[in-house]
Amino acid sequence: MKIALNIVLILCISISFGQEKEEVFSVYFHKNSTKDLTSLNSFSKTHFNQYALDESDDNGLQVAAGENLIIDETGVYIEKNKVLWVTREQVRENSKYEVRNGYLFGVVANDSVPTTLDGEKYLFLVPTKTYLFEVGNDNTELFKGATNDDYLILTKEPNGHYSCIYVTIKVGSLTMKELLLDSEKCAVKNVKNKETIKGDFNTYILNPTQKEWAVLFSCFVMYDEYTGAF
Repeated sequence: MKIALNIVLILCISISFGQEKEEVFSVYFHKNSTKDLTSLNSFSKTHFNQYALDESDDNGLQVAAGENLIIDETGVYIEKNKVLWVTREQVRENSKYEVRNGYLFGVVANDSVPTTLDGEKYLFLVPTKTYLFEVGNDNTELFKGATNDDYLILTKEPNGHYSCIYVTIKVGSLTMKELLLDSEKCAVKNVKNKETIKGDFNTYILNPTQKEWAVLFSCFVMYDEYTGAF
């Protein structure tokens, strides 16, 4: 999937727009880069909902897995079905398992799950959660975006700096966005306060001002769209 908590923005752009030479680099944000932004404790309750992933040419497997994005009082997370199984031998020899009328008992507490037999395995689906922002988790932070319907999520990475995701919510829909720095307006060079870490490719640690953030908000582009359940 395109989105994960350890997302790194690897981008190819022209160094001097019009020249052929290209630079490969990664972008993170400094821990102090949000001092001019409005910090939020949670999403607005008006945006609490379950959003189903819209199918595209690139995400058929995600849709088939029943991927949903959910916003509630705990934060925002992606929920999708994971395929698990138990063998016919396990069902025969372990009394906690039982298959009856197409349902498997014993793998989910106080409940059953639909199952299908594939050779020697009983297959079943279990929903799993991946948090993009979790209330009370110090590794994720939430900020107001360009409008009251826009949110910026920053996630602390192992290197101590932050990656970002942008969420735009409209009536009945939600758009996940990533930062794209591929134009004169949207370029690393436009952020004056930054650190450059040299390596196989440059890593830029940005510390934008409030005015620079306003420009960066317009540099996020859609990578997944969701439709609200209600």
